[in-house]
Amino acid sequence: MGSDSGWKRVLRGVLLTIVALFFLFPIFWVFLMSFQTNETILRIPPSIVFEPTLQNYVALISGKLVSNAGVLEIAFMKNLGNSLILSVVSV
Repeated sequence: MGSDSGWKRVLRGVLLTIVALFFLFPIFWVFLMSFQTNETILRIPPSIVFEPTLQNYVALISGKLVSNAGVLEIAFMKNLGNSLILSVVSV
């Protein structure tokens, strides 16, 4: 009886690990994509091996994303400030 409960415990642990990986993998994938250029993100088939860049984070902080299509204005910092003000005022 002791070995049966041990096997059940191991099986339960393996199943929980698989379920956790299933739900956490998309978060990991989005995190990896944040260090890729737009061209690398849109590549088919997608690859895990790439040259990391901080271009996306620089664009968020500076408010301007420069790409082949032109310059895109990003109001992330303004929107973040508005969200912080709204959160503080509502609490």
